[in-house]
Amino acid sequence: MGSGTVRCEHGVFPVPAPATVEILKGKPLYGNDFAGELVTPTGAALVATLADGFGPMPPLRMARVGYGAGSLDPGDRPNLLRGFLGEMEEPAALLEKVTVVETTIDDLNPQVYGYLMERLFESGALEVFYVPVQMKKNRPGTLFRETTTIGFRYQRMDRIELGREVRRVKTPYGSVRIKISLFQGSVVQATPEYEDCRQAAQKAGVPLREVQRVAAEAVHRS
Repeated sequence: MGSGTVRCEHGVFPVPAPATVEILKGKPLYGNDFAGELVTPTGAALVATLADGFGPMPPLRMARVGYGAGSLDPGDRPNLLRGFLGEMEEPAALLEKVTVVETTIDDLNPQVYGYLMERLFESGALEVFYVPVQMKKNRPGTLFRETTTIGFRYQRMDRIELGREVRRVKTPYGSVRIKISLFQGSVVQATPEYEDCRQAAQKAGVPLREVQRVAAEAVHRS
């Protein structure tokens, strides 16, 4: 967004200008040490109208690149807007931002922990786990939230993971879902869904490991 002030039709206003702020409501913004206006209302309107999302550049096979130059001379950087045109490529792995939330607990009724985990997953948590530790005064503690803790620690992290999809394969014991992990479009791991294998094994009266084996083999044949 830049910083400082900008002169508008109705006087001097802080950067970003009021119109820019209104247009970009709900959009992710950040500032820097540049003294001046980096995003005008016109630029904000274009971004708010044309962009489906915001984030790092996705995997792209670039076809064309275009530049637009402004009249202001910042001195220490080119005043250019650059745009890429290309076709999306399947990512080798998925990159995303996650927030890790942790806390220490030493005085909670153990019956609450199971309920707590359910509530956290319902609220959108990607992972929930408890770690036993020895805290001050030698009292046992467990990590996480919605508890008797009086504080939390937050960390913003990058997370990288393989592409994932679910396929179904046919086996002598019925249809089984397979969780597939992909790297650059190739299968690197295939894991039969436990619940499907369990139900198939019980219905057929065979060992669970037998169903898992034939399901895994069916993936490589498909």
